[in-house]
Amino acid sequence: MFIGEVLNKALVKQLRRRFPQAKILNSYGPTEATIATTVIEITDEILHSENDVLPVGTMMPESRMEVTSEGELIIWGKNVMRGYLGLPQENAAKLLRRESEQYRGYRTGDLGYEDGLLYCQGAVTTARSS
Repeated sequence: MFIGEVLNKALVKQLRRRFPQAKILNSYGPTEATIATTVIEITDEILHSENDVLPVGTMMPESRMEVTSEGELIIWGKNVMRGYLGLPQENAAKLLRRESEQYRGYRTGDLGYEDGLLYCQGAVTTARSS
């Protein structure tokens, strides 16, 4: 299982050659939302698709992902933390509340998109400077 960095096709191909029977899972989620908020098995079909970015899957139950117009990923769900201890400015910047949402939202600072599956392209600062 891979989590923490964007998983690329070249690494998956190397792993397949070394461990041909292994199932390779890609997952996404920050610590602030209990780490693994998405998961998907990287199948041959996904690996050989035209998309350069590997998907991170679909959301876990009772969570949902919002992709803002700027492309930032926001996680909504009961798995989102209550806040950073003693850091009210950070909480105000990162945590969201909406009347239409049952749970808190967390601004991840990561860029991504959705086309039936979720994709993460890395941190806003990293992705924009590339």
